[in-house]
This record gives sequence, structure tokens and C-alpha cells, in this order.
Amino acid sequence: MKDFIKRYAGILAICCVAVCAYTAIFVATKAYYHEHGSSYPVLESDAAEYVQLADNLRHHGAFSLATASPFSPEYFRVPGYPLFIAIILSLFGSVDAVIFVQILLTAASCFLIFCIAEKVSGSRFAAYLASGLFVCNPNTILFTLMVLSESLFVFVLLLSVYILICFQKSEEFRFAASGLLLGVSVLVRTIAMYMPLCFAILIFFTKQRSLKRSAILFGVFMCAFALVLLPWVVRNKVESGVFGISSTSAVNFYYYYVPLFIKNEHQLTTVSDLPQTEWKMDLAAAAVLQKESFAVVASQPLKYLQFHLTGIETYLEQSSLGYAWLFVFRPIYASNHSVFEVAAFEGTIRPYEHVEEFGMFGVVLLALMSILFIRKKEFFFFFWANILWFFVAAGPVATFSTRYRIPAEPFLMILASISIVGICTYGYLAVTAPRESYERARAWLAAFAGRIEAVLGIK
Repeated sequence: MKDFIKRYAGILAICCVAVCAYTAIFVATKAYYHEHGSSYPVLESDAAEYVQLADNLRHHGAFSLATASPFSPEYFRVPGYPLFIAIILSLFGSVDAVIFVQILLTAASCFLIFCIAEKVSGSRFAAYLASGLFVCNPNTILFTLMVLSESLFVFVLLLSVYILICFQKSEEFRFAASGLLLGVSVLVRTIAMYMPLCFAILIFFTKQRSLKRSAILFGVFMCAFALVLLPWVVRNKVESGVFGISSTSAVNFYYYYVPLFIKNEHQLTTVSDLPQTEWKMDLAAAAVLQKESFAVVASQPLKYLQFHLTGIETYLEQSSLGYAWLFVFRPIYASNHSVFEVAAFEGTIRPYEHVEEFGMFGVVLLALMSILFIRKKEFFFFFWANILWFFVAAGPVATFSTRYRIPAEPFLMILASISIVGICTYGYLAVTAPRESYERARAWLAAFAGRIEAVLGIK
């Protein structure tokens, strides 16, 4: 234990400071709401549904959004986060406790980022930088202090990556444990359903093991992944007669992605201008919704692909401050100030939004540059596969909120930190040992030219 504390004293201190700072921000926000006759955290929309599901789990043993008997089964949400809330409410009886546990989870995620970054980069400075960028990120702070699943999801996902990369156990154990945790992350947010494809990059594209050995380990990973999901799939089959994890993807495609695509193609003012149908959220309807959605996509596949992938720069760079203002502080501020005062205050926020956007642009640029400095390229491709997956999975709504970027940010911070250390290291060498740096660069260019000549057959 003493050796552990000695080795990780720095990052543990950062985690403790983060817990204190986040708690202070939460208390201040709660006091601000209380001063204006409201309560925080705000339990509306997704947060209200999560708490309702948790209450029904606690009091009725049913996973349902119904407020009275009969408690019809819920198929759109998955049980991970509501169960997390239910356990905390059973122990402490307060939603405030949920926020505090999420603060602890964010601190734990900070520690995991440190360990992953140190393993990947071989630099403790890069590890400190990555974890520091993560906890100081306004987006991390915002969603840690809301009753939403992001903090739990990011922690479980990072724990899965940590065990796969850093854990000092047999390969079979590491891959089984990592697959198990990735399966748990699917039960928190279904966006992780196809993430084994991203993990396959790390498993197969390595020089340390044969293809056969990689295939066996991937099989172990997938068996553990499926094992976690199997009970929930069986529950859904029993309740609805259909095998499946959730109706989320079908519902999102039919009620969000496709209407937004049609709106874009026909230049409609709002999505509400489209013909409205009754919302169907159950698994039995999911197959029909998916079939109808794919029919629209298949009619114009290239146009839809362009539409689906448009906005990646917004997804990567947008500011979380505007979201925080719009959904956390504006409702209270607007109730006590005139429209003109609200507009004036919004004007004072915009420069800070631009600063955050510029900062995220720098992080993304540095994350791309990290391919020049990272020793094992498979980590670069694995991290970027995860980053881009969260954009592709969220589709057209990825630009609506920085919430969809949250799971990608740890990977962006790690890669950006590797670039910063690499640039500083090479800059230092260029200043302190210019002759050696020059000779090294010349040798590299000569070797590169030799390879080109060999490919082209030039003697």
C-alpha cells in the first residue's frame, strides 16, 4: 500500500483536489438554485426517466417508466444507470448522493487516464497532462454534476481499456475481464454495442502475438462480452417475444435521424413540418421502424451518408459552456431578468465559448499529430476508432450537444498529451543538441529516400 501511494502520490493528489473542486461547484450551483426557489440537480427529460426507473426497481422490482400498476416493461432504456441510481438511493436516500458518487467516479476515471497514458506514452509527464486536461475540461465538470449516465459510462469504458492495456495478469484473464466490462458499458449506454470492433484493432494489429493467438483471445473477449448481455436479452425475449438489447437504435433512426435527413433534403423549417406518427418504443416495433428507416436510406445512400457524417468538426470542437448556460443556468436567470438582460448576458458568454472551441481545436490537432510521436501505432488507431465511433453512432444529433463527445474526450486528451511531450522533447533536443538532431534528421531522410528508391526500382 505504501509503495502504491508513493508511486501514485501525484495523481492521487490531483484526484483529491478534483473531488473537492467538483463538490464546491455542485454546492454553489445547488445554493444558486435554492436562492431562486428551485432545486438542483434538475430532474427533467432523461434525468427524470432514469430516476423513475430507479424508483420502480427499488419499490416494485420492475424496470418500467409507469407511475402506477401495471408496470409495463421498458425497452428503450437499458438497466445499468437506473440500477446504479437505485443502489445509491437505497443506501443514502438522496439524489445529491448520486452526484457525489459520480464525482468520485470522475476522479477514478482521472486515475485510469493517468495509468493508460503512462503505459501508452512511457511518460509520466504526458500522463499527468492527460489526466489534468480531463478533470479541468468544462464538459467533464458539467456532465459529472448532472443526473446522466456519462460519468458511469466513461468510468466503465476506461476500466475496460485499462485492464486490457495495463493489467499485469495472464492474457486470457485480461481479455475476459475487459470484454466483461465492455458488456457492462453496453448496459449503461447502448452506444457501446459495436465497440468490440474498435477493440479488435488493439487485439489483432500487434506484432507481439500470432494471428491465431489473437483470434483465440478475441474469442475469449467476445464470449465474456456476450455473457454479460445474455440475461438482459433473455429478459427482453420473455417480456416482448423479441431478442434484443434495446430499441434505442431503431427509435433514434426512425424518429430523429431520418426526419432530420428528410428535413434537410426538402429544406423544411422544422422537423415538426413532417407527418407525425405515434411513438413506438417497444422491441416488437423496432424491426418495423428499422426496416422503414433503411428503406429511406437505401433510396439515397450517398446523400444520407454525407448527411450522417456532416458536422464532425462541430462534434469535435463545440463548446460545452453554451449547453451549460442553456440547460442549467438560463432557466433560473431568465425567470428573474428581462429578455434584454438575458440576451446581454449571453453575449458576455460567447467569447468564453470561442476560447473553449479554440482549445478543443488545438486538442484535436495535437491528437492527430500524435501518430508522429506514439511508439505503438495500434494505440493511435484504437483511440481514434473510439473517438470517431461515438460520432458515427450519434449521427446527425452528435452536433446537438457536447454530451455525445464525453466518452471520446479521454482518448483525445491522451493523444494530445503525447504530442505535447513529443514536441517539447524534440524542441529541447533541437536547442540543446542541434548537431545531433541535425544528423539524426539527415539519417532518417536518407533512409526514407532509400525506401522510396527501392519501391520505385531506382538504383
